[in-house]
Amino acid sequence: MVSYRHRVPRPPLDSFVESIWVFQSDARPHTLEPILPTGAAQLIVNLKEDQTRLYNPDLPHRYAATSGSVLSGVQSRFHVKFLQSGADGI
Repeated sequence: MVSYRHRVPRPPLDSFVESIWVFQSDARPHTLEPILPTGAAQLIVNLKEDQTRLYNPDLPHRYAATSGSVLSGVQSRFHVKFLQSGADGI
């Protein structure tokens, strides 16, 4: 099962937040996925576990792990995110 929901928040939050999205999935055939730069900051909240991983795009077997949520700034190159079995995110 894959579920993706995308919403534009109502005022007054829409002045500060462009969109809110939720992604849920069952196990996937691969675990790493390249993410292209969007030119926007992102707040990433892992709903499955209290850990978020940032993978090195040049050495995808190496990563930095943080507990809790991550605020990602504007990126100039692609980055890699981890997709675990049954991934949930917001």
